[in-house]
Amino acid sequence: MQKKRVLLADDHQIVRNGLRQLINAESDLEVGAEASTSAETLTLLRQQDFDVLLLDISMPDRDGMDTLRLLRTHRADLPVLIISAYAEEQYALNMLRAGANGYIRKDADVDDILTAIRTVLRGRRYVSDTVADLLTQRLSGDADAPAHQQLSEREFQVLHKLAT
Repeated sequence: MQKKRVLLADDHQIVRNGLRQLINAESDLEVGAEASTSAETLTLLRQQDFDVLLLDISMPDRDGMDTLRLLRTHRADLPVLIISAYAEEQYALNMLRAGANGYIRKDADVDDILTAIRTVLRGRRYVSDTVADLLTQRLSGDADAPAHQQLSEREFQVLHKLAT
């Protein structure tokens, strides 16, 4: 069986090291390359084939939302798992709307990270229990939901740019 190739895109070397060790220890997965910027990520995606991209939201040259939009113009079919230090309440729904196949926090359990990778590799969406609750609240029109969760994708992008 051929291993699935993973592209790791995170600006922190220590995070990439930890994810590489985790992924390479699996019999069905291998890290094919690593990138520390959005530009490196997009270049690698044009030069090589990968089965899945693990993408951090916060990159030094471009945020994950913009990177996701740009890569979708070249690789609409590539599974993308957002892996972030930010809470799901802040970004998950907007990243899923922008084309991500899943969203998981960097501090998630090792087994959950591996499950998330394999889920998006199978062409399915990965959502944590927290994200599932957020989606349920959104569908039911929960008035107690924070205001930023009720923003459209474009409104959220503008707010993010202003905050940055």
